[in-house]
Amino acid sequence: MKAHGIAWLLVAILFVAGCATTGQADRDDEEAAMSHLQLGIHYMRQGNLRESKEHLERSLDYDDRQAMTHATIALLHEQLDDERAASRHYRRALRLDGDDPALRNNYGTFLCRTGEFEEAAEEFERAATNRLYQTPEVAWNNAGTCMLQAGDREAAERYFREAADADSEFAEPLWQLANLTYEEGEYLRARGFFQRLEERGTLGASALLLGVKIEDALGDTEQAGEFARKLRSEHADSEEAQEAAEMGYGG
Repeated sequence: MKAHGIAWLLVAILFVAGCATTGQADRDDEEAAMSHLQLGIHYMRQGNLRESKEHLERSLDYDDRQAMTHATIALLHEQLDDERAASRHYRRALRLDGDDPALRNNYGTFLCRTGEFEEAAEEFERAATNRLYQTPEVAWNNAGTCMLQAGDREAAERYFREAADADSEFAEPLWQLANLTYEEGEYLRARGFFQRLEERGTLGASALLLGVKIEDALGDTEQAGEFARKLRSEHADSEEAQEAAEMGYGG
């Protein structure tokens, strides 16, 4: 979940804030703030968190009204395991730009990581239902993953369905749905989700093993064997291939 948030923050430097200015001094401060923000993101990408923190704090010294700066330094504090500071800057960013769906998604990711599951789901929903958001499937999928962590499997399935419906090429929620229904013992439903997953692209080792398990549970050993052979062929040294072999599909 966090990777998506990082991607948004790195792209955010392309955005130039449109705050009103009252003179050259204000414009100079805004330009200095943006310059330090870009440097802060640059050093964060390099893993130099000390330099990143220094530039981001200087950016705020010049102009503390930019939501993207607060969102970026919130991410930095997450990496520094300072949840209190991260929360403070996320909330400040949302007060400045509460209509930004990417920011809502990032904040939801933070809340889920810190165990605030219901609040996280609300943020993901607000992001996903914002018509300006270009990747609502990501927020829906994040909500499903978060609800799995919370132990609410019914809500997780609902969110994964939303994610699958939002993007016809997005495979992740279908894998989650197939695995979720398999674990619930609903093998026919699991097969249905798995077949839709097959239609969306190449299956990795974990997906192929899931195919073996679903078909084995349904008693179709021939199809289970087909998935197992493909698993051995494409991922011979994987733990998934070993597990399929232990199920009796070793060759």
